[in-house]
Amino acid sequence: MNIKKHFIYLKKIKKITVVLFILIFINSIFGQVSSVTDEPVKTEVKTEKQAGNAEEIEDLIISENNTSETSELEVETNYFKILFKSEGANITSFQHKEADYPRKDKAELAAQPFPFELYPSRNPEKLRNFVSEIESLMNDFLLIAKDISTKQKDLHQKLQNLKQVSSSQLTDTLTDLDKELEGLPEQKGDAQNILSSLRKNVRLFISEAKVIQQQMILLTAETKKRFINANYNLSKTEKEDEILVKAELNVYAILKEKKYPIKFIKEFKFNKDIHYWEFSWRVENLSKQALKISHFFFRPIVEIGPASKTMSAREQYSFLNFYFSDDSFESTPLFSKGGSSSSMFSCDWGGGGTEMQSIQNHIDFFGSSSRFMVMALQPLEKTAGLFIIPYGLKEKKDSDINTGWEMQLQTRNLNIPASSISSQNYLVYSGPKVKEFTKITPVQIKKYTYLKSLHGELNKVFNFGWTAPIRDMIVALLEVLYKIVPNYGVGIIIFALLFKLVFYPLNEKQAKSMKKMQALQPLMKEINDKYKDKPQEKQRKTMELYKKHKVNPLGGCLPMLIQLPIFIALYTAFSDSYELWRSPFIPGWIDDLSEPDTVLIIKSLPLIGTFSLNILPLVMGFSQFYQTKITMVSGDANQKKIMQFMPLILLFFFWTMPAGVVLYWTINNLLSIAQQVYTNKKKDEDNK
Repeated sequence: MNIKKHFIYLKKIKKITVVLFILIFINSIFGQVSSVTDEPVKTEVKTEKQAGNAEEIEDLIISENNTSETSELEVETNYFKILFKSEGANITSFQHKEADYPRKDKAELAAQPFPFELYPSRNPEKLRNFVSEIESLMNDFLLIAKDISTKQKDLHQKLQNLKQVSSSQLTDTLTDLDKELEGLPEQKGDAQNILSSLRKNVRLFISEAKVIQQQMILLTAETKKRFINANYNLSKTEKEDEILVKAELNVYAILKEKKYPIKFIKEFKFNKDIHYWEFSWRVENLSKQALKISHFFFRPIVEIGPASKTMSAREQYSFLNFYFSDDSFESTPLFSKGGSSSSMFSCDWGGGGTEMQSIQNHIDFFGSSSRFMVMALQPLEKTAGLFIIPYGLKEKKDSDINTGWEMQLQTRNLNIPASSISSQNYLVYSGPKVKEFTKITPVQIKKYTYLKSLHGELNKVFNFGWTAPIRDMIVALLEVLYKIVPNYGVGIIIFALLFKLVFYPLNEKQAKSMKKMQALQPLMKEINDKYKDKPQEKQRKTMELYKKHKVNPLGGCLPMLIQLPIFIALYTAFSDSYELWRSPFIPGWIDDLSEPDTVLIIKSLPLIGTFSLNILPLVMGFSQFYQTKITMVSGDANQKKIMQFMPLILLFFFWTMPAGVVLYWTINNLLSIAQQVYTNKKKDEDNK
């Protein structure tokens, strides 16, 4: 009975085993297709490899499973009003809100739409095959080579550089590898044969590098265009202190003629009460195949605003790209090839050239700035480098600039396991160049934990130069004066008076020294005439004259040298201060202290072009001429001619300057004239 019962159990187990075997077999045949929504690119069916080590994709194409309807989405915080467009998930408008200053309210940061675009660089198949061949030869050689232990590390590094090469670095990378191979000692037998093959292959590819380089650029441009026009699905989630905008795009990764579904996700997280926000982009692998995407580029900004009306040479200079890497802050021009002819006096400002620039280090932060606004992005993960790439500017009217420069961050290679997500995160500051907006409190750090990662050197993006501490004090004083008299033009006049009072002792000493020098002019003329052919004797007699009358020839220059750093700080404070931007002095005449006080524009004048009539520079020129006249002390005819030309030189220099700068200089001139007249009169009375 027991034997029969055991026999029945064994038959049941046998049946279950057979059923399980059949199910496993069916799954092994069909599961690979059904478990992944992969579709063959061609009609030819290919077997997909089991998920394992990540394989590098060959291309990316947009899935047909995306929405076809374009849409817009608006976000508003205490400081920003932002408009998103589903096509490319671009930010088409990024306005800064300024409730306390209506003339500054809704200033547009996005002079061109902010793309916040992600796309991979594509390498031609010829390059991939070449790199594989070199890698194989290199590995074989390193196994049997002798007397190269000190060079192995360098060879491995050069090979790694070649595997990660970008289009702009191909020739240089191949040349570096060739030099390393050339410097190796001669080998014997198979090692020498492999080394010869390596050298031959590398040199052959150097000769073809330009063609491959062009192929890489064209392929990348084609891929980039797809993602610019791709239609993302936009959504918004709003909480009490936070707004999250998510943009999603279905994409196929192409690998060995099969499609693998992945998803691109952009996330913009805005906090309502600060100028900082978060951006992250993610690649979600929806397939069961581990994937690798190399040479991913991030292109967040094209041109930051507010956009200039004329783009004069001075304004061009204030538009910059910047980055911080390897403990060094660097900035480069956002535009190049000259400026506009918007005034009678203008200078072309170039710079930048036309060649792509690359930085092959981790980038701590990067971004762009205009005269008054800045956007800085801080990667929170390691990056592979940065490219500064030229692009055409056909749309710039009233300007002869023809090249703009945009920054594209090269991220680390993405190795995305099956059914998982790889992400890159960024901390962003956007808004005016006002340090007060960058300050964060311990409460805010506790509330927004990502602020703990804020880079300690991020304030360098304001780029106010070495006189920044003095400049900041001047701006702070102007703010105090504005609270007393709500007019920045009046504040500049009061500041000029206070400045004169503080430096009155030095200026008085300067005025007295000039008066003494003027009194010695007849005696100095005699010495010049008597010893005109004996320069050494003339110099000795002149110095004896100074010593006898206790006159210091540098006495008039020393006070000016002491004040020079302050004058430079004054220029930056009055020229590029956000506080003075769109601030009027006399409505109807000087409506914006950050711009020239143009009252008349005449276009298309022969030889001149566009002529702008500015009143303040003319007033400043007359005051400078009179000041030079009453303070001129040189007895030398050539020096006198130079001094007489100084007002014209300053008129040329100040013609296109902001009205705030010219107003300060004019008031300073008038006060200096008054002080010199007073000193001369007092000296004459003392001599009676």
